[in-house]
Formats: sequence, structure tokens, C-alpha cells
Amino acid sequence: MGWFPDLPDPRDYTPDHKEVRRLLARLKSDKSGQKSVPASVDLRGEDDAPSAFFSAVADQQTLNCSAVCAVLGLVEYFERRVRGRAFEGSILCLYKMARKLRRTSGDCGVDLRTTLKSLRRFGAVPYDLWYTDAERFDDVAEDASLICAGFALAYQDACYVRLDARGLAYFAKSSKQNVPVPLADDNLCHSLGSQTLRNVKSFLAAGFPVAFGFSVPKSLSTESRILYRPTFDSIRGGQAVLAVGYDDEKDTSPKGAILIRNSWGETWGDAGYGWLPYAYIERQFATDCWTLLKKDWIDPGELSLPSVLVPEISV
Repeated sequence: MGWFPDLPDPRDYTPDHKEVRRLLARLKSDKSGQKSVPASVDLRGEDDAPSAFFSAVADQQTLNCSAVCAVLGLVEYFERRVRGRAFEGSILCLYKMARKLRRTSGDCGVDLRTTLKSLRRFGAVPYDLWYTDAERFDDVAEDASLICAGFALAYQDACYVRLDARGLAYFAKSSKQNVPVPLADDNLCHSLGSQTLRNVKSFLAAGFPVAFGFSVPKSLSTESRILYRPTFDSIRGGQAVLAVGYDDEKDTSPKGAILIRNSWGETWGDAGYGWLPYAYIERQFATDCWTLLKKDWIDPGELSLPSVLVPEISV
């Protein structure tokens, strides 16, 4: 597992940030300005190549590096879909650099924001230069930064965008010290969660996968459909995953679910993919929703303008 929630930060880029709007201004809406999204989306590939945009699902083994797997999945998707370039990044390298950025050591896990920040600062080393070995994950020379030096420039112009509605308005009632306000109001919690879900679906429908974390219920099994039963379940821990689609009619309980790419290998779920009910996001058991923007990834032929941004951007 290894995911834990990011603390709110007013500096996070959100969909309405001027830099985000500038990058997305090249894209056109698929719906002629309408705010609707399709009932289902699957970003794994085209009809004739259903797994074209991703390699085999990673197996984090016993390591707490799920956030790293989710972020590298984001990179792999854009490199394959937009640039037509096969890419498989080193999980251990980015995990090492993210923990270095947090000034931590050991298999302690890492949050998504720090992982994205590490990608931008240190780049993504190819897997064949730093392979995954759970038993030797921290046996790296002190000059680890030198290994990344040749790849550091590749993602320095990347922009990571937070889609959580809580992230957009969390500081409205905070003190001058930016102390987070607890979401004690259940109606407010659901309202913000529902807006987050709309943001996530909007970006997915436009072709942008979304990395996020969720509280793993004790009832989780190897089945692809994850149960939502908060009254009966305790929490095992936190897991970061990559949202690669959704289906409003998915027969989960409640109905409707996000298609997730996990990092527990292909023996879990449906070849490593599963379905997380919308209720997890709506009730904020799933948070920290991030996507990546990069100038040479913004291809109008492959991506479109997220519907939640249609009124805000004029080209």
C-alpha cells in the first residue's frame, strides 16, 4: 500500500489556475460547449488494441510504493498515447527520490504530491537502469541523484493539477496559519465529494487519467469489484491507484464506479484492473486526485477540453 493523504496546500494548481488554462487552451470540446460527459469511458486503448496505452500492471510486491506506481502510470499513458513512445519507468528510482525529497528513509510510503514533485525535479529513469527488487529496494549508492541527472530535464515543464473540490475550497474557513477545517458537516462533505467526482469524470472523458488514493476496506478481496460498506468495514490502509475510466451503469453497490489500474500485479482483479464505486469519492474515502499536463502532451488529436472548463477557456 503506502499511500497517505496530502495535507491541503493553497499553492496547488487547480483546474482554474491560469497556467492550467493556458496549457489546455489548445484543446477543443467534444461536446460543442456542453457540460455533459459520456456514460462510460475506458482509456486503456482503442477498440482494436484494448491495452495499447499501458504495459502490464506493475506489482509493488511488499513495498509501500503505490503512489509511485500510479504516477508512473500517468507518464506511461501520455508517452504511449500522445508521443507513440514505449515507456516503463523505474519504480524504485522515483520511490527513492520521493522519500529523499520528504527527508524520510525506509519503506515508509509517500504521498502523491511529493511523488509528482519528484518526477518534475528528478525525472523518470527507465526501468532497465533501476529494476524493482523488494528485498533490496533501499540498497542504492549515495550518488543516486547522478543516476537521475540525465533524465531530470524531461519533466521539468510538467504541471500537476489537483482535482479535489476540497482542495479548491478547503481554506475558505481556515485560520491564518492554514489549519485545515474538519469536514464535520455531512452535507458539505458529500457536496464537495460529488464535485470532485464531476471533475474526475470530466478529465477522464477528455482523455486524462487521474491518480488518487483511497482507504482500503478490510473486505477487499481479489475480485475486481470493490465493496462499499462503511458501516461494517474497518480500514486496512491507504492505496494509490490510477483512474483510467468510469461507468455510470456499473453494477456495483451503489451503482456507478471508477475503473482503476492498481499495482498488485495481474493476479488481482481483472488483470490488475478493478472497479471502485463512485461513493468512495463522493463520501471522501478516496481523495488526492491528480493529473499531469505537459506542453508536448497537449495534442488536440488525442485529448479534448475537460467539460468542467468549457466556460472558463476561450481560444
